[in-house]
Amino acid sequence: VYLSSRIGAEGIGLLQLTLSVGSMAMVAGTAGIRTGTMYLTAEEIGRGKPENVTWVLAGSIRYSLVCSAVVAGIVYFGAPFIATKWIRNENVISSIRLYAAFLPMSCLCGVMVGYFTGASRIGTLAAVEVAEQFFCMGVTVLGLLILPSDDIGGSCQAVVLGNCCGYVLTLFT
Repeated sequence: VYLSSRIGAEGIGLLQLTLSVGSMAMVAGTAGIRTGTMYLTAEEIGRGKPENVTWVLAGSIRYSLVCSAVVAGIVYFGAPFIATKWIRNENVISSIRLYAAFLPMSCLCGVMVGYFTGASRIGTLAAVEVAEQFFCMGVTVLGLLILPSDDIGGSCQAVVLGNCCGYVLTLFT
């Protein structure tokens, strides 16, 4: 409700299209690493070999960084094409590039979510995700308060930045 009253229907529409591109990039960038990390972590713990979880995490992190960096590069350099040909609005180029810049971090969050789930540390994961949501909302609201209300591209960028800052908080928590 806050977003729709702040950036209007056109802004919400652009934001949804931008977030859809970001979601598609995230799916391609993670390439199933969250599920893989979860299963491999649970398997090693179930075998009574928790020391092998370090190897699982190291491999998952390398895999995630390679996949997400490739996809991030494609999205970052393809942002003008995506904005003009798919979304048909150049105002979101910077938002798409911002999402691409943070894509490796968001994919690394997938590795950590997989680890916490596989290690049955759901309470920790839930607490981190609640903190992420509040932090994300705070950064988004602050960004929207700073920007002029008629700057649709900047408003999209503020929301994307809020989401990306949430990933950073999750990763380093």
